[in-house]
Amino acid sequence: MIYPLLSTSCREHLQTVFDLYDDEIAKEILTADRLVEWIRHYTTNTDDVITTVVSEKIDSMITNVARAITIKPTFEATYTPEGKELIYTWDYTWSTKNRQSGKPTKLFKKLLKKEFKEQPYENFNNRLRSVVENFGVFKVVSGSDITYYYNENTYYECEGTLGNSCMRYPECNTYFKVYEDHAKMLVLLKNDKVCGRAILWEWDGKTFMDRVYVCKDYLVDTFINYAKDQKWHIRQHQRLMENDEILWYSPEDNYECCDFFDIKIDLGGKTYNKMPYIDSICYYDGNYLYARYNDDFDKLNNTDGNYSDSYDITYCSTCGCSSEDHVIHWCCDIEDYRCDEHSIHIDGENVYISDNSTWLYSNVKTLHGDWLFTDNFIKYGLVSPNKQIITYNRYQYYFMMIDDVIYSYHPDFLEWNSESNSYEPKKD
Repeated sequence: MIYPLLSTSCREHLQTVFDLYDDEIAKEILTADRLVEWIRHYTTNTDDVITTVVSEKIDSMITNVARAITIKPTFEATYTPEGKELIYTWDYTWSTKNRQSGKPTKLFKKLLKKEFKEQPYENFNNRLRSVVENFGVFKVVSGSDITYYYNENTYYECEGTLGNSCMRYPECNTYFKVYEDHAKMLVLLKNDKVCGRAILWEWDGKTFMDRVYVCKDYLVDTFINYAKDQKWHIRQHQRLMENDEILWYSPEDNYECCDFFDIKIDLGGKTYNKMPYIDSICYYDGNYLYARYNDDFDKLNNTDGNYSDSYDITYCSTCGCSSEDHVIHWCCDIEDYRCDEHSIHIDGENVYISDNSTWLYSNVKTLHGDWLFTDNFIKYGLVSPNKQIITYNRYQYYFMMIDDVIYSYHPDFLEWNSESNSYEPKKD
């Protein structure tokens, strides 16, 4: 008996991922699924030429590691493994007997024979998860609602870039008047709690979606897809940028290329004593906000509501002290500035992290799967783009080795082992 490859709901999820993102991994799985369904429903003679060709094609695309795959709303895959019988209940649904569970992307990686690089798998995982979990509804807000939803007390989870935002604190509420008067904000809400947000700017008849802040990384694609449906312009990179001018993808060329737009927001003669940290339209002359750098303008990149006419001045995001009186360091774990008192220097490296980073240590004795660890300590808290990246593909988590020490920014990869009295890598 030939078992189905996917459940109906799993097939629909993958089809949605393919339709929205033209995802190559989803396409490969769906193609194999259609061939399996053809064999199951339209073949009466297993020896005919067409059936043989289709069967050989299926064998070239997928392994036998799993069949009858479905994905729960909790983003957990269940399946019938190789060598086990698929059991049906009285109403012809799949029984839980002989079923196993695992992480969807890891399972699909074992299923597919075609090799994909790590980045496509990370993209696929984020896209599939956003579709399966259906994380909330979008709402465009304006006026005082912007200030309301900026407050961390309205967040669904204080995690990710949303939870690291320097503007999330209640004491920042007085900074957002410029947004209330001259911008809107897209929020993703779940149970009326914020899962993500992005400022919207209107200029020259166009809408520009500024940097996206989310509690879960995979939700960024959800924002981008929504913006594309609205024909909005989308910022090229959804991270903190050191360069002075931001590039944008445009609906005019179907989001193929990035260009600079000389955006200029008229503030209508209003004066603001406090200003928020602004990501893209961040140059201020007292009357306008500009996207284009000008040495005579203030740059709105402070976290205490103040602004300065010196672009060489940086501020600690914790205590607000400036580089005029203190040594300020860029901390790669939070993508923000901290002073000496609120940052940690990595021994032997020209790298700093924030003092609120999580540092866990563990003697690794027995390793499993494709882990690239040695018997040295694991040290959590840091990933530096300038160092060699060692990857273990569990949805593209990154590790880095410096002087026989492994660093990572994913503390949830460890679990406490009461027997060894230490943190160890989580087992599958």
